Amino acid sequence: MPQRWLTPRRLRLHAMALLVALWGVTAVNLATRGAVAVNGHLKGEDYAHFYALGRIALAHDASDLYDPAAQTATIAGAIPDARPPTFVPVYGPQVALFFAVFAVFPYLVSLTLWWTVSTAVYLACCWPFWRCSPALAGAKPRFFLFALAYPGFWELIVHGQTSVLVLACFTLLWTALRDRNRPRHLLGGIALGLLFYKPQMGMAATVVLLASAQWRVLTVAALTVVIQFAAAWAWFGWEAIAGYIRMLRLLPAVADLLEPNLSQMCSLRGVVQLLGVPEPWGLAAYAAASSLILAVLVHSWRTRPPAVGVALLLLATILVAPHATVYDLVILAPALILLANKAAAGSPVHVPWLYAAYLAPLSGGLAALTHVQLIAPVLCVLFWTVVRTTRAAPAVSA
Repeated sequence: MPQRWLTPRRLRLHAMALLVALWGVTAVNLATRGAVAVNGHLKGEDYAHFYALGRIALAHDASDLYDPAAQTATIAGAIPDARPPTFVPVYGPQVALFFAVFAVFPYLVSLTLWWTVSTAVYLACCWPFWRCSPALAGAKPRFFLFALAYPGFWELIVHGQTSVLVLACFTLLWTALRDRNRPRHLLGGIALGLLFYKPQMGMAATVVLLASAQWRVLTVAALTVVIQFAAAWAWFGWEAIAGYIRMLRLLPAVADLLEPNLSQMCSLRGVVQLLGVPEPWGLAAYAAASSLILAVLVHSWRTRPPAVGVALLLLATILVAPHATVYDLVILAPALILLANKAAAGSPVHVPWLYAAYLAPLSGGLAALTHVQLIAPVLCVLFWTVVRTTRAAPAVSA
């Protein structure tokens, strides 16, 4: 019955309704002259952190890179009409170097530029997956409709976050490893190395590559990380590297500050945290469930077609990450495209679970009321459904 109810026409109508509702409300909220939105929050609030890092990079001031008070003061000085939020600075110094290019502009101009770049990168990453999906390809209006209506992308833009760069890294990694007979080690290694700016998002990919003995890819990835820190050293000096190491040591003590809103967490770790499972039992449950997911992923990567393998990799990336929130779900867009193609081509992929995964970023508000995190369970069911229904599939190119 649900399969008949979720017809292509109704799915398009639902996407149109999402597009109008999400972006309509956002447009109204942003319709103010200054940097503060109608709801009283700073526009693209999380982006203020990256903007501050960029300003610090322009000043070559390594001492402020891991000083929350100094970054708050930087935001207050750059955006005088806003209440400056306080962030825990955990990103590597290479992130500050990257955003120095955007920090040369006033905040609102810089934010608008980042939103534009994020949208362009998002669409550019999704399009190759759509184009190689024969059951979906050939209808550009549908592509733009479902891509722009995806709540994961909306969360990314509203928060002013950087997870679109994670999506770009995974797109490059897929491009490099899609042909398993002739992998492009250099491109794959660079993609994995660049992903180190959010190391938790590279956990699943690293496990898969280790299990697959992709030593060239891993070597290039390690060199890419070294080059990033060498560039930061050349720009800031040793103090930036030392500050980052000190922050990593302090990370366990400040971990709770990184997750002020547990209802928006998307990983298995978020499930046990929101349920209030006491430590160390919560950590043990998360580790056991993640290990099972990774074991199944490694086996599936070897035996499933590349399209299925990358879809499972993206789902597992969110599930096993110790820190993943609603805006990180933007990386699932290619997985949803590839699995929708399988479903449209007659594969027994359960459409209602795909539908639920597409809408999953919106369930954070419900979790705040029920204290039950729905996103990870939905992704787990979709993961197992894909594994189960593609068991006999031959390992050929997508």
